[in-house]
Amino acid sequence: MLVHSVYFYFKSDASEQQRKDCMEAAKGLGDIEGAVAYYVGTPASVPDRPPLVKDYDFGLTGVFESVEKHDAYQVHPIHKEFIESYKPIWEKVVVYDFD
Repeated sequence: MLVHSVYFYFKSDASEQQRKDCMEAAKGLGDIEGAVAYYVGTPASVPDRPPLVKDYDFGLTGVFESVEKHDAYQVHPIHKEFIESYKPIWEKVVVYDFD
């Protein structure tokens, strides 16, 4: 099992429509074979507390059956197209993978 979490930070000049389109496209990544669970969302509306981080614009978490399934997801055409289409509006992307 591998858990893949990604946090996206938009550039300040990214339009509201670009932001919405990016998040919608991210939801489609969950359709790639191998993901047993897939979530996309914005920072939760919970009270601030250390060490909670809420400075990102949206995040996704995919749970994969194996490292091999995750690796296949990384090179899948849908994933590659998502990156190429939306990386111009990202200021920063942070990835945490654990198993």
